[in-house]
Amino acid sequence: MSDPVLQPSPASSSDDLLQWFFDNPEQALTTVQDNPSALEAALILQSGQVQLVEGAILNTTAFAVALLDSTGRVIERTPLFTEIGLIDSLDFAPSEKALERDGVVFRKMATDAGATLVAYARPEALDGWAFPKEWLEKMGPGSLLAILPHFRSSQSLEHACLALGLTLAETRIAVAAMKLGDIQAAAATIGISYQRARALVSGALKRTASSNMAELARKIADISIGLTPQSASHEALLMDIWGLSGRQIALSSLIADGLTRDQAARALRISPAVAKKEMSTVFETFGIRNALGLSIMLRQHVLVSLLARFSADIKELTDLHSEPLRFAYRGDGSRIAYSDHGPPCGQPVFYFHSSMTSRPVPKAILRELKAIGCRVIAIDRPGFGLTDPAPHSQFEAAALDFQIVREKLGISRPLAVARGAAQAVLAIARLDPLALGGAVLINPDPRSPSSKARWGPLGAAKEMFFRNPQIIAPVARLLASRLTSDRLADWLAKSLKGSPADEKALTNPEVVSDYWRATRSLSTGRVTGYIAEQAALAKGADDPIRQITWPWDIIIGEQDTLHRAEDVERYWQDVLPAASVTRLADAGRMLAFTHPQVIAQTIRKLRTS
Repeated sequence: MSDPVLQPSPASSSDDLLQWFFDNPEQALTTVQDNPSALEAALILQSGQVQLVEGAILNTTAFAVALLDSTGRVIERTPLFTEIGLIDSLDFAPSEKALERDGVVFRKMATDAGATLVAYARPEALDGWAFPKEWLEKMGPGSLLAILPHFRSSQSLEHACLALGLTLAETRIAVAAMKLGDIQAAAATIGISYQRARALVSGALKRTASSNMAELARKIADISIGLTPQSASHEALLMDIWGLSGRQIALSSLIADGLTRDQAARALRISPAVAKKEMSTVFETFGIRNALGLSIMLRQHVLVSLLARFSADIKELTDLHSEPLRFAYRGDGSRIAYSDHGPPCGQPVFYFHSSMTSRPVPKAILRELKAIGCRVIAIDRPGFGLTDPAPHSQFEAAALDFQIVREKLGISRPLAVARGAAQAVLAIARLDPLALGGAVLINPDPRSPSSKARWGPLGAAKEMFFRNPQIIAPVARLLASRLTSDRLADWLAKSLKGSPADEKALTNPEVVSDYWRATRSLSTGRVTGYIAEQAALAKGADDPIRQITWPWDIIIGEQDTLHRAEDVERYWQDVLPAASVTRLADAGRMLAFTHPQVIAQTIRKLRTS
C-alpha cells in the first residue's frame, strides 16, 4: 500500500503533510517508526517549498481606518481617523503618484499632522480585518476603505516609551517630539525649556543605547506598531510614490537608523557634499525638517507597505497594549523582552513559558496569583517572542537572561512557576543556587529518551524529533508558515483528544484565546527558540541537582497526552530527589489553564515556608 504522506491526495489542502500529521496520528506514528527516512525526506521537500515570509502582528492602534462611499464621503471612521484631522471626505481621484499592489492602492496625501501615505482597498481585499457590524451593514458595491498609518497615538507612544524604560518625564518629551517631529516645538508644547528638553532627551538616549533622537524614534515606532518583520520593505513605495532614487533611499534609511549624514555618506562611499544635496531633496519631498521627521516618515512606509501583501505578511491585528512589555539588554546590546504585571510591592513570581509558547501568561494564572498579592514577571526566552537569540546553549542562555532581568528589577530570591520549562529553571539552579526562593514545575517535560509514551500527534512528533533532531527545523518552518488561530484550535483539539480534562478545557474560549496569544509569535517566523529547545529535549538527560537550596514542587496532570504521569514522576524524582510531587487525576496537558487555584495555593505555601 502506498504511503499517503508521500502521495497526498490531489484534493488535499496546502497543509497536506502537516495537517495529515494531526488528522492521522496513529498512521503518522507508524510511519515515523517504520519508514522514518521517507517521511523526513517528504517533510524536508515540502519545507523547502515554503516561502517563510516574516509576518507581522500589529497593534489595532497602528492604523486609522475609514469607510468611504463611492463618492469618497466618509460614512464610518475609527476615533484615530478623526484624531489625524480627517473628518468628512478624502480626495482619492487617480494620481500619477499612485502604486497598486494586490488590490491595494497607495497614494501620498497631506494631513494636519503633515505628509503621509494613504492606502485604499475594497473591503473584500482585506478579509483579515474584523469589521464592526455597523460597517458591514453600510458596505456597498462602491465602498472603499482608507487606511492611514497612525502609530503616533498617545497611548501607543507612551506604551512604547515605558517598554524601553524611559522615565515619565522622558516619556512626555519623547511623545511630544514624536507627535510634532521637533524637540523644540515639543518643549514649548509641554511647557519646559529647550535646555531641559535636551537634557531629558539625552537621558532617554543613554537609557536606550540610542545615538540620537532619530534612532530612538525608530525604536519607539517599532514597538508602537507591533511585531514587524526585519525584512519589511518600503523601497517600492518610496520610489514609485515619492520618486526617490535608490541612493536617496539608502541614505535616508541609514540616517533614520541613527547615523549622522556624514557617517551615512562614508558608509555609501559618497562625498559629504553629495549626501547633503541628496538629503535636501528628500526633506523637501517629504516636507520635513530633520532626521526625527525622516525616521517617523520611513516607519509609516514600513507599516503601510505591509498592506501590499496583506494575507502573507499581517498575521493578526490586535491590542498589544494589554501586555506590559519591558526590555532589558545583554552586554552585547541584544535585547530581552519581558512583561512585568506588577504591583511593585507584590511577591515576585517569575513565569516560565513552554517550548511552544512565549511570555503571555494565561489569564487564569494571572488572576489567581495577583489575588494572593503576587507580582508576575514573564520573560521571552532566547529566540522566542521579542527576545533575541543568544550565543550560549539554550537553557544556559535563558538562565543568564533571567539573572539580567532579576538584577535590573532589584529582586532577591523570587519564586518561579514553570509550565513545561523545567530545564530553564534547572539551569538557573546550576548558575546560582540562591537565585530563587522556590519553584513550581507544571507538567515538566522529561527529555525524550526517558519518556516512552508515544500516542497522538504530539507523540508522533516527539518520536520523530527523538530519532532525528535535524528534522525539527524543517517542521518549524512548516508550522510557522501555516499557523493561524483557527488552525491552532484544530491542532489543539486533535492533539488533546482522549484527555477529558483537556477536551473540556478547549470549550472555554479564554483558554483557546490565551494559548493562541502565547503561540502567535511563531506565526511571524520567530522559530529559533522553538528549534533550539525541541532539539535539546529530544536528546540526553538532566543531571540531578545535588545541592537543594530552595523547595521544589512538581504538579503532574495524569491525563497528559504527551507523557505518562508515572514516567514524569520517576524522571523528576531522580533529578530532584527532595521535590514534592502532586499528581492530579482530573488534569491533563492544559493543567496550567485549568487548575490555576492549585498553582496559587502552591505558591502561597512556598511563600510562607
